[in-house]
Amino acid sequence: MKKFLTLSLTFLIVAILAVGCTNKDTDDDNIEDDINNDVETFEGNIYRSWNEVKADYDSIDAEVKEEIKSHNKVTKDEVQNLINIIETKYDKIKNGITEDNENDAKELYKAAQKIQEIAKVDGQKVNHEIVTLSENAKTLVKHYYGEADDDFSTVKENFTSGIDKIKNYTEDEWQKFLDLFK
Repeated sequence: MKKFLTLSLTFLIVAILAVGCTNKDTDDDNIEDDINNDVETFEGNIYRSWNEVKADYDSIDAEVKEEIKSHNKVTKDEVQNLINIIETKYDKIKNGITEDNENDAKELYKAAQKIQEIAKVDGQKVNHEIVTLSENAKTLVKHYYGEADDDFSTVKENFTSGIDKIKNYTEDEWQKFLDLFK
C-alpha cells in the first residue's frame, strides 16, 4: 500500500508539473499571436530588413532636411513633380523591394521626405492630404522592409486613393494647398 501511495503521489506531482508547463507555453503562444495580430504586415518576400537599411534612410532624411533648409517658395510644379516621382516609383516597388528596385524605393522615400520637409511652416507641419500621402509612402517603404506600425492594407489603400485624388486636383485645390505656405 505504501508503494501505491508513493507511486500515486509521484504521478500526481509529475502530472501537475506537466500541466503547468503546458499552460505556460500556451500563454506565451497567445502573447505572440496577440502581438502578431495587432498589425497586418506586408505578406510578400522581404529582401532586407529595416534594421539593415535604416541607416541609408536616416541619411536620406538628413540630406533632405539640409537641402530644404534654404528652400523658400513652394511651387505647384515642384510638388507635382515629387508626387509624380512617388507614383512612378511606387509602380516599380508595389510588389516588394528587391535588389533590382531598391534604388526606386529610396527615390520614392526621398520624394516623400521632401514633401514633408517642404510642408513645414515656421517649424509646424502643414496638415494636408498631400503631406498624408507622403507619410503613407514612407510607411509603405518601411512595410516592404518588414517594419510595421500600421496595417499594410490600410496604408496601401490610403496611399493609392490619395494618389488618385491628388492627380485629379483642380487649380482651385492646388491654390488652396499653396496658400498654406504664405
